[in-house]
Amino acid sequence: MINSIEELKHNGKIKSDILTALINMLVKKALLKLMDPIHEALCAEAMVKFKPVYILDGSGTSQDKGTAMTNFDHLYLASDEIAGKIFDWHKSELVKKDFEAEEPFCPYLVAKNALFNCESMLIDVMAEYTSVRSSSPSMTLELRAKWLNRIVVLLISLAEDTGTELNIFKHPQDAKAFLASM
Repeated sequence: MINSIEELKHNGKIKSDILTALINMLVKKALLKLMDPIHEALCAEAMVKFKPVYILDGSGTSQDKGTAMTNFDHLYLASDEIAGKIFDWHKSELVKKDFEAEEPFCPYLVAKNALFNCESMLIDVMAEYTSVRSSSPSMTLELRAKWLNRIVVLLISLAEDTGTELNIFKHPQDAKAFLASM
């Protein structure tokens, strides 16, 4: 456990591995926050445009069969054909809005996965001081969210105290160097 906040510093600044993990996570979180309203609008539009219905595949009940679906997250209960069409349309619409990912992946899901990985990296970088790892069997999604919040609040407070800039876009040369390191 952290005995002193000084353990997180080197020469009066946040240790570089901690700072890099924090900035990576904040950048990925910002990208996802930018994508969220676009994703949600596309999901709603897809449900109206394609009109998926529930099918009986062992996951639903006989009451659900043929009922119009309104929740994008339930597409796994639609036919494979219609779900595939919706996912392909959703992905192509994101690409039209300049969000890209390597084929055949969805830019939104790639961004969510990248954020999850960066959050794990931040938790794991801090494990030296907290003894908590992202891969711990007891790390539920709820506990992970609480733990990340505590770590981020601590590190942002430490950044303020040490005068550490977290906005990599404030100075163009810092942004270029950061993006080149990714």
